[in-house]
Amino acid sequence: MSARSCYVLIAVLTLGSAWGQISTGTIVGVVEDASGAVVPNAVVTVRQIATGETRSGTTTGSGEFNFPFLRTGPYTVNATAAGFKTQTLPGITLQVDQTINLRVQLQLGTANETIEVTGAAPLVDSATSSLGQVIENKAIVDMPLNGRNPFSLGLLSGNTTPMFGMGSNLPFIAGGGRFSANEVTLDGVDNNTVSNAGAIGRNGIAVVPSVDAVQEFKVKTNNFSAEFGHAAGSVINATIKSGTNQFHGTAFEFLRNNDLDANNFFTNAAGLPRAPFHQNQFGGAAGGRIVKNKTFFFADYQGLRQATASGSSIADVPPPALRTGDFSQVATKIYDPSSRQIGPNGVVIATPFPGNVIPQSQLNPAAVAIAQLVPAPNFGAAGALARNYFYQPARFSNTDQGDIRIDQVLSTKNNLYGRFSASQNRQPAVGSFPGFIGGGTSSQDKADQAVVSDIHIFSPALVNEFRVGYIRHDGSILGTGQNGLGFAQQHNLALFPAPVLGFPSIAFNYSGQLSGTAEFTGWGGGDPNLNIENRFQWADNISWTHGSHAVKFRRRHPARTVRHAQGHAILWPGHLRRYIHLQLERSRLRTAAGRLPARLSQFHSRHSHD
Repeated sequence: MSARSCYVLIAVLTLGSAWGQISTGTIVGVVEDASGAVVPNAVVTVRQIATGETRSGTTTGSGEFNFPFLRTGPYTVNATAAGFKTQTLPGITLQVDQTINLRVQLQLGTANETIEVTGAAPLVDSATSSLGQVIENKAIVDMPLNGRNPFSLGLLSGNTTPMFGMGSNLPFIAGGGRFSANEVTLDGVDNNTVSNAGAIGRNGIAVVPSVDAVQEFKVKTNNFSAEFGHAAGSVINATIKSGTNQFHGTAFEFLRNNDLDANNFFTNAAGLPRAPFHQNQFGGAAGGRIVKNKTFFFADYQGLRQATASGSSIADVPPPALRTGDFSQVATKIYDPSSRQIGPNGVVIATPFPGNVIPQSQLNPAAVAIAQLVPAPNFGAAGALARNYFYQPARFSNTDQGDIRIDQVLSTKNNLYGRFSASQNRQPAVGSFPGFIGGGTSSQDKADQAVVSDIHIFSPALVNEFRVGYIRHDGSILGTGQNGLGFAQQHNLALFPAPVLGFPSIAFNYSGQLSGTAEFTGWGGGDPNLNIENRFQWADNISWTHGSHAVKFRRRHPARTVRHAQGHAILWPGHLRRYIHLQLERSRLRTAAGRLPARLSQFHSRHSHD
């Protein structure tokens, strides 16, 4: 063999090892006689019990057979050869991304005689080295799930751990990798997104199907094939149900409300009654045949309606006196910035305001107008400078989602299916206070996915699968800052020249800081963050059996575009005449109460000039 031929052979074998069946399964094996000798040219037939789909082939010279790209579900395997009885293996359940390796032993006799094996040993995937676990439909349907996210059951797999606090909807991480290293597919099509809750770079799941729509899924945590080379954590392969010759359907309604809930800590501390909570999760699924053994359908719908009014934090707002410039009840002296001068020792000195009250003539009109938008304290001790406001707004979360799948047996050599899935979630803008001054952002999570797959059997030894998929995900957030645009322009507030204008975010951080500890809860903000992601891919997979060798080829082409636009309200404006100078210069002094409202005094009095 020439060196060039050797290189070509290595490349072919490398390509072959890179392909896994993802959303389908494979049945392989060997046919032997009673003495253990292989039986060539034996006829092997596999039949999908639910749909009646059959596929036949003959064993090779080494007695081996190979049936790739099979739909998951229950199968019956028959084997026969001249001079032997027909051997039947019922109850073979093929799972997603599984290779079943069978050893069929024929007994001497005639083909009219049939032996049915009912006590077969447990099926072990001995054909691959990947480490993973299948979460089958029974576990998905029977296990209680708060929120009915089927992927949460991935925690039943080994080498997994829960994930939270990363702004992603991934319920777990696995294989020792980070959450950004997971690969999620649905019916073999890319089901990942890099946009979650308006944040780019937060990897997550684009389409989370209903529990009643998922046939099963597999979590692979180690030694998966090279096609998943870009996944350093885990690979999650899920499949949507398909119709069968039998009609099946289900309807459900899950209800939760506050009748059996205790009052939460914050509502109880505010002296308020138990907050209302109502959650309804409802829907149904149905599947069956359109034409027996030919055309099948499956469809499902799930809706979520969640309404509540609850608060989970205590905010810090300035008391009314401070908003009018009256700091007479504060021990720290407030100095007149217009009286600043260089003292004898070369340090800056200034004259305190009489009575620690800023004159009305020196109050910034814009600052006064903004302060009037912030609600007065309603929590804690009178005159408290911190932990003095509790807000319990009404909230809702509405989700509508569904799937539809059509399977068509075009001929004994060609199978085709198509699926479309859609999901949309909407949540309103809820900020720290009512109105745009509270800085809330509404969010939406909308995903549409389509997939078409065709399996063509050129011969029992040559099978091709072609698959094309597309997903569009919109994980944008829409803030309330735009609602304050008219107010900002009316009071001559400087606005950052962003694509979308809005009321600025005002932060009461200490001098020289842009984040960290703040004296009061921030005001305003809530800028929009628009993220629309499109993913398109196609793949062609060929399985070729030649003699005792099985070679597989794969060609895959993924493409992705992300469109991102963000409106931004400036945090530290200060370049217009008689405008609030928010980047205040003060020392890190504190009162005995633990907070110093001097920053608010400067918020009123400090001007900047061109």
